[in-house]
Amino acid sequence: MFKKISFALAVIMTVTTLGVSAARNPYNEMDCINLTNRTIGDYAYEGDIFVEEFKDMYGLPEDMPADTNETIAMGYIPLKKFAEINGVALEEMIAFYKDGYVGTEEITGDTLLKEVEGNVALLKALGENPIEEFKAAFGFGDEITGDTPYRVVENVINRKMLKEAKVLSYDDGTSILVMVKGKYVDFDVAPVIENDRVLVPMRNIFEALGATVSWQGDVNTVLATKGQTVVALQPGQEHLFKNSVKVPMPVPSIAKYNRILVPIRAVAEAFDTEVFYNANTKTVVIH
Repeated sequence: MFKKISFALAVIMTVTTLGVSAARNPYNEMDCINLTNRTIGDYAYEGDIFVEEFKDMYGLPEDMPADTNETIAMGYIPLKKFAEINGVALEEMIAFYKDGYVGTEEITGDTLLKEVEGNVALLKALGENPIEEFKAAFGFGDEITGDTPYRVVENVINRKMLKEAKVLSYDDGTSILVMVKGKYVDFDVAPVIENDRVLVPMRNIFEALGATVSWQGDVNTVLATKGQTVVALQPGQEHLFKNSVKVPMPVPSIAKYNRILVPIRAVAEAFDTEVFYNANTKTVVIH
């Protein structure tokens, strides 16, 4: 979360807190699992300020869209701004990171937080917390030591915290995650992979895309409507209809776990959105 925090907890806090358009937001494609389910637009709104003021306040890039996930955005804060936020001298903050830094790159006031926080040695990041208790809590074995860079364990930790924070109810640590406009979509059943394609519960994804869903039982057809776009599909078919135009799908929709699961890329693109898959975090990002 964007707020003043204790300097001694800087590393831990930065890695643990914090209508659909086709416009692409590359910031949300960063290789990290995001603990919060808020965007910087949400945060600015809650603070009753403009997004531009918010970005200036935290030294964030001018081109960063309002739908950037809050956790991702925090990684783009320069150290000089982060030091100011925390009320400490820049030299002290740089020394803090250099003392526990695994890499050898130069660290300056213009260095971004994301470029140093993941390279801090785990023992330094944990502070007074015992490493053996930490490893037991997250299921790490002897391959993890005090010298392990935090980036190695970061996503495992954040996945577990996402579930504990009830942001996601289905994630077992290996599930496919879905982010629409900077926010995770929580599904009532986990996404599945069929023939290298990700399928997700139909109603959840349509509603996340801003569409209204209805079931036409007499013709066994689902209708999803958003503005002037109407998408129709039938379970088991390898196509959908967009405004009555037939559009092929790479795999058919399926019935599973008492839900209809649909290929996420096909239905998202039917509403003129752009879809990106981050293999490192197993996250489908929809713009």
